[in-house]
Amino acid sequence: MKKIFLSLFVVASLATFTSCKKCVTCTVSGTLFGVPVSQTGEEKCGKKKDIDADIKKCESDAASVGLKCECKRS
Repeated sequence: MKKIFLSLFVVASLATFTSCKKCVTCTVSGTLFGVPVSQTGEEKCGKKKDIDADIKKCESDAASVGLKCECKRS
């Protein structure tokens, strides 16, 4: 019985830790119309797949106007 309880506890703990919220802060920088720009966004937190989607969107949006997006995870 103890083994079953311990196994369930380990599985529940792993599920909890793997679904922890992740956070990211992105900075867009570069030169726009000859003017250097740098803008840091607010920290966003959520599930890993949501954070990954935010990073990809930042990178593609920045690239579409010739800028660079750098994101730091925390």
